[in-house]
Amino acid sequence: MPLRPGDYDGARRLLAELLEEIGLADYTFAIEPGDDGWRIRIECVADGDWQTSEIDLPYQPFAGCSDSPAARRAILAELEGRLRDCRRAGSV
Repeated sequence: MPLRPGDYDGARRLLAELLEEIGLADYTFAIEPGDDGWRIRIECVADGDWQTSEIDLPYQPFAGCSDSPAARRAILAELEGRLRDCRRAGSV
């Protein structure tokens, strides 16, 4: 079922699923609704230190991730690009 803009719990579950899919090793995240989309803050380990990334995702493409493979690929590519320096599971 697609997410609605106010579906905080669903958005949090979907983001957790997407972050697991890209394979981050050590991270924490927060997600908040904004005027035009979700404001995401991700802290992850990069080169032995923690780094913080803030990403704004429009409601519609993010909401479509659960139903649309193309939307999911686009959001995964955005996350992977923004979090490319974060350590991945299985890496040292």
